[in-house]
Amino acid sequence: MSEEKWIDDVLNSLEGANRAKAPKDAFENIKQKIIDDKPRKQNYQWIGVAAVILIVLCSNALLLNDYFLTEEVAEIEQEYPELISNYTLYEDEW
Repeated sequence: MSEEKWIDDVLNSLEGANRAKAPKDAFENIKQKIIDDKPRKQNYQWIGVAAVILIVLCSNALLLNDYFLTEEVAEIEQEYPELISNYTLYEDEW
């Protein structure tokens, strides 16, 4: 019985309580905060543009590095054509 009484007391505890009322300018404040937050989204566009530029610059740097390395290999091959053609290091080996 005491449990039923406790349940009744809890359910009846809201009797006489007034309904909560929102401030008059609450909706206007919410709309103003939404308007104030909109410029922040434009900053993400600049981050995306900067990321694309960085990717393009890095890929160009890698391509240029590869280009100059292959040019050095070609110069070395032109310096020693005999070694490339018959693969002998010494002439009197046999």
